[in-house]
Amino acid sequence: MKESEGGACKGVYMSSQHDDKNDKVTCMFERSTLPVQCGPFTGTLQKDRFASGTIGKCIRTEDRWLTPVEFISLNPELGDGLWRRDITCRGQPLSYLFEEEHRNDDHCFTCGHRGELLCCDGCPRSFHTGCHLPSLSSAAPGDEWLCTFCIWRRSQEWRYTDHMTQPQVLDSRISDYKLQCQYLLLFLFNADEHRILTTDPRQTVSDYSSVITRPMWLEKVQENLESRYRLVGEFLSDIRLIFRNCAVFNRNNPVFKELGMQLSGRFEDEFHIVFNMPKENKDERKE
Repeated sequence: MKESEGGACKGVYMSSQHDDKNDKVTCMFERSTLPVQCGPFTGTLQKDRFASGTIGKCIRTEDRWLTPVEFISLNPELGDGLWRRDITCRGQPLSYLFEEEHRNDDHCFTCGHRGELLCCDGCPRSFHTGCHLPSLSSAAPGDEWLCTFCIWRRSQEWRYTDHMTQPQVLDSRISDYKLQCQYLLLFLFNADEHRILTTDPRQTVSDYSSVITRPMWLEKVQENLESRYRLVGEFLSDIRLIFRNCAVFNRNNPVFKELGMQLSGRFEDEFHIVFNMPKENKDERKE
């Protein structure tokens, strides 16, 4: 987890270069493998296998490969250990082998704005704490943080071995598929670059209510996802209502109508991928 102010995130990467002016000290850390220690436990760090604290089994002990987090767990005296601090190499904490680089986005993945951002440790995405789903408190979530996109991607190893039919998906409890719906909603927030579907259109378009009797927008879906929906079908119904409303209201505005249709197609494709559903024809997409 990295935090940033002013719209820039700082990440970390394994480096063999740092600012120490003493060349002898620099050379101590230039090897591809380095001796590491955590209390009485020792191992060898292979830098090209490193990914993060919990990803990449890069430390070789006498009998197995471990991630940095797994390595510090060998020492029961640490309690709440931090691998950057508690793993040492030649007397220096492992953080000494890292240097800052600009690896995360300068803007929020959800809203596109800059500001104080929380940066994912698994990908370049950055988020305002209130823009991520699930929403995050202002407090730092810990030594390492992964966004919903990364959590979803890593969950694919064990999710959905069989195809799901549309009735099965629609009748599923939302509580069992909260991650999938949050992922899809974040996907739409990011895809809606012109913000035509994100906020309440009645607040910005004077005659909207005279044309659309059942308004719906992404921020409302986000609110309903936290407290109102019981079934996945309710979530999908409101998303499709957004796209139908867009097509009806913009029937004489081909630019925005086409934008809505493109977003709708992208959402339907992603929805089928997420729930491992066979593709369906347009005329089969019924409420």
